[in-house]
Amino acid sequence: MRATSISQFRKNIASEVDQVVDSGEPLIVTRTGGKKPVLIIPLDQAGEWDETAYLLSSPKNAARLREAIREANAGGGMIRELIEE
Repeated sequence: MRATSISQFRKNIASEVDQVVDSGEPLIVTRTGGKKPVLIIPLDQAGEWDETAYLLSSPKNAARLREAIREANAGGGMIRELIEE
């Protein structure tokens, strides 16, 4: 993930936004004075981030998802054919 300062972002806003949209790579914009940084992402990715945050918002569900990912990465799980109607 790339990062830039707010000053550099202001100077190059059009090209920075174009690069985020073209590459799909989020951009962190840092700010001075102890202000929190912001994240610039393409709009079509915003829904994905919202869905991920929702799925991880419950500690119990987050633990289940992390365990399933560990299991899949370790070669566990089953491959199944989807039933199309």
